[in-house]
Amino acid sequence: MDCVGAKQSVEFAMDATEDVVALFGVQREDYTYAPRHGRLRLCGYKGYSRESAEYAVGLIEQGKLDLAPLVTHNLPLERYDEGTALLESRQAIKVCYWPWGPPAP
Repeated sequence: MDCVGAKQSVEFAMDATEDVVALFGVQREDYTYAPRHGRLRLCGYKGYSRESAEYAVGLIEQGKLDLAPLVTHNLPLERYDEGTALLESRQAIKVCYWPWGPPAP
């Protein structure tokens, strides 16, 4: 699932996935869908209106989209610099910062 919409992040998801990539970010440039992507399917929501957002939330509520895998790191807020470094080095997809420390696993 991509919520960024940047060409680089979408193409990374396409290269790392064999089944479906869900696109929720705003597309700013064309993506390259190549033969190496085999039978990969791209899906997303239609347009960028309230109706579209409600459609996306509906998919989540119906259990058709699991957002949990997006958060790859939970860090206390005081480790913000570490989380930023993880994102910049592509070792994290999304970092959730907790002002009181992350919840117990």
